[in-house]
Amino acid sequence: MANELDEEQMKRLADALKSGQKIEAIKSYRKATGLGLKEAKDAVEALHADLHAKYPDEYPEPSKSVGCGSSAALIALAAGALYWISQLPV
Repeated sequence: MANELDEEQMKRLADALKSGQKIEAIKSYRKATGLGLKEAKDAVEALHADLHAKYPDEYPEPSKSVGCGSSAALIALAAGALYWISQLPV
């Protein structure tokens, strides 16, 4: 992967990952390499994991995406709890 990007592109990619902007890093990688979304995502995630392993204090741990299903379940749980609380006698 590194030989597909010049030094400035690698710096921008690393800076984006350092600041937690994974989507921006993927967009930059796609633009620089012409790869598809999945290939760019896989490459950026591999770079992020490598950077985190080498510099754990500078690069946040790569997130384990839980998807929107977990978010929807959490919202439903919170709504149910609020409804239950509102039904308690005063």
